[in-house]
Amino acid sequence: EGEFVALPSPLYIDGDGKQATWVDYDNDGDYDLFVTVYEGYSKLLQNQEGEYVDVSVEAGIPQFLDAFTYGCSWGDYDKDGHLDCYICNYNFPNGHNNWLLHSNGDGTFEEIAMELGVNDGANTTFQSVWIDYNHDSWPDLYIINDKEPANALFKNTGLGTFEDVSESSGAGLVFNPMCIAAADYNDDGMLDIYMTNESYGNRLLRQNPISVFQDYAEQASVEINALTWGATWVDYDNNMNRDLFICSTDFPSSQQNRLMINTGSTFVDGSWLGVDNESHFSYGAAKGDYNNDGYWDLAVSNAGNGPQDLYKNYGGDNNFVKIDLDGTISNTDGIGSWLTWWVQGEEFVDYIFCGESYLSQESHYEIIGIGEAVQIDSILVEWPMGLEEIHYNLPAGSTINLVEGFVPNAQIQSSEFGVCSGLTTELSLAQEFDSYAWSTGDTTAAITVSNPGEYSVSLSYNGGLTTSSSITVEQLTPTQVSFTNTLPSCFGSLDGSIEIIPNSSLDSVVWQNDHVSLMIDSIGSDWWSFTAYETIGCVQQDSVFLDQPDSLDTEFIIEHISCFEANDGMIEVVCDDGNTACSLVVEAYENGSIPPGNHQVTVVDDQGCSFIYTIYLSQPDELIVEIETTAAVNNDGVAQITIEGGTPGYLILIDGEVANLKNSDLAPGIYELLITDDNGCEYETSFTIDQADDISARSRSVIKVYPNPVNAWITIEGLDDNQGENYFIYDSKGALSSSGTVARSPIFVNCSSWSEGTYFFSIPDNKGNSIQIPFSVAH
Repeated sequence: EGEFVALPSPLYIDGDGKQATWVDYDNDGDYDLFVTVYEGYSKLLQNQEGEYVDVSVEAGIPQFLDAFTYGCSWGDYDKDGHLDCYICNYNFPNGHNNWLLHSNGDGTFEEIAMELGVNDGANTTFQSVWIDYNHDSWPDLYIINDKEPANALFKNTGLGTFEDVSESSGAGLVFNPMCIAAADYNDDGMLDIYMTNESYGNRLLRQNPISVFQDYAEQASVEINALTWGATWVDYDNNMNRDLFICSTDFPSSQQNRLMINTGSTFVDGSWLGVDNESHFSYGAAKGDYNNDGYWDLAVSNAGNGPQDLYKNYGGDNNFVKIDLDGTISNTDGIGSWLTWWVQGEEFVDYIFCGESYLSQESHYEIIGIGEAVQIDSILVEWPMGLEEIHYNLPAGSTINLVEGFVPNAQIQSSEFGVCSGLTTELSLAQEFDSYAWSTGDTTAAITVSNPGEYSVSLSYNGGLTTSSSITVEQLTPTQVSFTNTLPSCFGSLDGSIEIIPNSSLDSVVWQNDHVSLMIDSIGSDWWSFTAYETIGCVQQDSVFLDQPDSLDTEFIIEHISCFEANDGMIEVVCDDGNTACSLVVEAYENGSIPPGNHQVTVVDDQGCSFIYTIYLSQPDELIVEIETTAAVNNDGVAQITIEGGTPGYLILIDGEVANLKNSDLAPGIYELLITDDNGCEYETSFTIDQADDISARSRSVIKVYPNPVNAWITIEGLDDNQGENYFIYDSKGALSSSGTVARSPIFVNCSSWSEGTYFFSIPDNKGNSIQIPFSVAH
């Protein structure tokens, strides 16, 4: 209710009492009291159901009247779940070194400072603090020494020993420090240390990422340059910036206490807010929330018989969350815990101390200012014994009791950001529970859902405790894609491409040919399908059509071969009804001199596109002429002409005169024959009409010589009556070309090596006269 009632003191002190700390050293859930005494016996009073009993001697607290004892600090340096105590002795001119009281876990302590090398020698120690400066979960020990001796920082190795890192860390300063106040004032995740001094200026040791400290007091405007003692970090207005309260003195000149306001980059004097009271010789300072309104109040101890100061904070409009830690495996107050919390995307840290500043102890509650935010989004507790727990959505204005190991993480986790059309997402819990009751009726640890909406689960744990959680599964909107297409340069070409342009990021795109990229190239016109895998978990399949230029509309003008085995074929092309310029190339030939057969033709249009066609040029059949003659008796010779091949529509000339296929009334003699077909192809030869009597004429009509003209072998038939007789073949000059005896009919004579011209086959008839039948050789 914000009021105090004086009670009888539970202890008598026979010396100069220095520091009082409320500490549950025996982990029984209530606060015991420890008081250090200068030149007297330090006292440990155990809370026994509301009555305080002096157990100093049986607990093993050192009892020396010549001990110049000042401050103390509590921490579980060996992480056995029991708090140990470091006691500071101002060893000048003669006295005792500092003590480290290790808890045996049974309510007794053993002094082991010298054994562990942390007694700090014969130095003038004011105050110590257990501080996990390197955030490795093992409490380290920082000690401030007055005057000449350097401050000492002992790093906890985690192996039950300590390493002196005073010099390498930059913390081993030599000046007149009066207090230790540690916090992460610049929100970089590392603890910094503020120490007061005489008029030479206070020190602000800011820690860097390699755990080295540098003095930033001047840059931060917190040197003060006056005789100052206690100090404490306090976010007085809950705006998420740690401000700094500093105790001052009236010696050697009148000074006032200071409230230095953290602006984010430096500090400005805000003492006018109500702490610049009349001058006192102020020593210790501690913060707490005596009226439970969520804003830090300040208690200040002053020297002499003057009044002690209690500064009430009248608050403001900013919000807060108050944290109360209850250790179950670790010490009951969670001393030595790390708190890391997130508010609207910003991260903050704090560390739980017991015994700090100058002969002071702060509230075991932790007030976290959150400004205008309506909640702490999440907070991570790293308990001294190693358990890490995350709690979510801590509402503004609440006091949250966080019990080690008893507050499970009941947040539902989704395997995807939401649910995509046609796909599913899995909902599960980060921890195991005794039972599950989902809003869907399922009782399994995880469920698979395919529809958006609100899903909840009721959970039981620890043999009957219950909690619940819910989650909203959103309908995810697939990534919208557009396309940039590059058409193939020509009809049928494979130099086109398609590029997908998404409106948000895609994990990958796999095309139908297993090509993985937003772009696919070296392709032709077709439907191209793809599968897009999205960052949000959706998978979509689609296809896009790649068009191409129109094919070339071509018309060929073909002139086929005019005569058998001639090379006078020609191919011409007209493109797109004559509207498009194009050119034509016939493989291996000049146009107009093309032989018969299939020919590959390349047509190139005005865009440089090539189109290949196969054109067939035909030729007429070979022009074949056969002539049968009958010898003339009285100018009645006959020439019967047979024509095959060529192009029908034949013109027959005998000796230049138009003739017919059958020509009669021919006188004996040699006739020149010229046959021209409809394509103008010519066949030229000669034939002979012989003069014969009746018998030789009959014989001549029986004997046939063919083909006429002949190229290779000539056949002579009708010689059945002439077997045994000799035959002769003469050229036109009367030279013998061949001879033989008729063994059978017909006979065959090879004329392939003879010169072209007229030849005469001669054989005796049945009268003994010579029958001569002319024929021509033409190659």
